[in-house]
Amino acid sequence: MVNAGDRVGAVVFDDALTVEIEPHRSRKNVLRLLEALIERNGALGLDRGIAGDAARINTVLEGVARRATHDWTVVIASDFHGADAATQRLVKRIARHNDVIAALIHDPVALELPVMERTVVSDGRLQIEVDLASARTRAQVEALLAERFRQVRRLEAELDVPVLSIDTTGDVAGQLRRALGFPAARAAGGRR
Repeated sequence: MVNAGDRVGAVVFDDALTVEIEPHRSRKNVLRLLEALIERNGALGLDRGIAGDAARINTVLEGVARRATHDWTVVIASDFHGADAATQRLVKRIARHNDVIAALIHDPVALELPVMERTVVSDGRLQIEVDLASARTRAQVEALLAERFRQVRRLEAELDVPVLSIDTTGDVAGQLRRALGFPAARAAGGRR
């Protein structure tokens, strides 16, 4: 993108903080963006004191909708926690005059829960012990996760926004290459 003369910027956020990187045509700006992603990712964790805020995705998307007025490429990379009907409206508003791609970041364990008794789950402030061996508990958790996936898939079905599925345990760069239709990267030492 930078080599093509495009400006690159970002809004990197979690439940507590938003970092805005103004769009510029420079590799230095891309590095700033990557540093912000690494920093925000490093701030995640159960014992970091970040309180969950399900509405945060909509707050951030409202800001993006105000800025991305026409002919932008907007990539929304998120776990889409808190996505709802308002998220759909905001993405529709952004997609009206821009190209939008959604990247659903997910943990594959969420798709196939392990059968475990007495598993502790936390949102960073509160924790609860759940029995994942219980069929009722598994059904409730799986229904919650399935609804999140359905919400994101609606972006694709109703708004014609492509949704890339990114597995947190896999090779992210390789997944992106495949999802975007690029050939696999060659091994180190090979010609490019």
